[in-house]
Amino acid sequence: MNELEKKGDALPDWIALHFSSTDIVNAIKRKTDPNWGGKGSGESVKAPTIGKQKYSWHELKKTPRGILAVLAWEYGVRKSDFRDATTNELVFEDGKSIIKRESKLLQIFTVSEEE
Repeated sequence: MNELEKKGDALPDWIALHFSSTDIVNAIKRKTDPNWGGKGSGESVKAPTIGKQKYSWHELKKTPRGILAVLAWEYGVRKSDFRDATTNELVFEDGKSIIKRESKLLQIFTVSEEE
């Protein structure tokens, strides 16, 4: 394991490759307020001000992933800040449809270990 993985830093190209804009915005929220409850918690986090311009979280979700990835990197987002990023898949088991949620972060590290 190299020094970068030990520290848990998340570089912009890694962020943009693996996560959606919503996942990146949620990671920035978690970095700015570690006590934030996560998606759907109803808790608000103060939106960032970038170069004297105040942005809403909704506006940031519409921003291209590459730009958001650089912003996340500037905020010091770490790999662990993506812990609430999940994938949802509709699966049919025993004649029932079930929504299966899996951690994106766990999937990324599992694939990395296999390579």
